[in-house]
Amino acid sequence: MDTLTIYIKDYPFYATSASPTPQTINCEDSITLYGRAYGGVEPYTYLWNTGQTTDSIKVSPASSTQYTVTITDECGSTEDKIIDVFVTGPVANITEGDAVNICLYDPITLHAEGGTSWAWMPDGQITQSITVSPLINTTYTVTVSDVCGNTDTDQILVTVGQPYADAGPDEDICVGQFVSLEANDTPNGTWVWTDMVTLQTHNGRTWDVSPPDSRQYCVDVTDNCGNTLTDCVFVNRKRKLLMDRWKH
Repeated sequence: MDTLTIYIKDYPFYATSASPTPQTINCEDSITLYGRAYGGVEPYTYLWNTGQTTDSIKVSPASSTQYTVTITDECGSTEDKIIDVFVTGPVANITEGDAVNICLYDPITLHAEGGTSWAWMPDGQITQSITVSPLINTTYTVTVSDVCGNTDTDQILVTVGQPYADAGPDEDICVGQFVSLEANDTPNGTWVWTDMVTLQTHNGRTWDVSPPDSRQYCVDVTDNCGNTLTDCVFVNRKRKLLMDRWKH
């Protein structure tokens, strides 16, 4: 009996991708992805995780997506290749910055960049720019969206200048003593004190006084927004205690 030996040549099979990974595209853009193979035994077949069976596919994902292609040669050898496609979303930006100061009752317009639609909180407005006039410090947040549904947020703190005046606590002094009256600090503010008996005035945050008798001093505090409030303090001059000595 003769013996026949059959040698089967091994053809190394390799799959590769002509599309570098990752790929980055903008929302609504499309990109063509390619699967490639060499070695093995032709012809090759292709199967993408999208169900397509061509060596290349054109995709337009709304969000970042991973694509896989399985390449098979005539002998049944298979190789998988993965291509990541990243979709860039909108970048939210409020052009007025992270924080802004306003005067009480003054309006300010906030403008958002990025995306194609906008939603503001806490106002609930859906325009790109909003005009607000908060009465207290308020944080505004905008969510921007693109047509693919990708979103991003940005926020800004609107600080409202509140007029405030405080002349300090009432004071007791003895004859010949001075007391330093001090009003509250107000950035870029002005202060005008008034002696409510003599109507003498004094400019400045502090005033050293030594009244001959008890009296009230009032201070007008004007902030950088032009708001003026008044507060008063009472300076009580203690009477000198006189004691009579009885001679015995």
